[in-house]
Amino acid sequence: MKAVLCRLVTGFGSAMLDLGGEVLTRAGTAGSDVFVAEYTSAGTLVWSERYGAMTNDNAEGVSLGPNEVVVTGSKTGAGQSSDLLILGLP
Repeated sequence: MKAVLCRLVTGFGSAMLDLGGEVLTRAGTAGSDVFVAEYTSAGTLVWSERYGAMTNDNAEGVSLGPNEVVVTGSKTGAGQSSDLLILGLP
């Protein structure tokens, strides 16, 4: 029987984030990045990754399919309007 997997998606503004594995470091010196982490049903980290640039990158939604994860959100820079952020992950 395959373990049920859970995925957690959010944005963060701290310089470093430890989700139970390798410490994820923010891309820029300010703002936020998106992170995606996958855990087993027992709460053990399977993998984690940071996505972002020198702008504010925020996760605002997630859709779980049978073979992929789609993350939606926004990107904003200093004095700029928001852009749509879409990540398709296997």
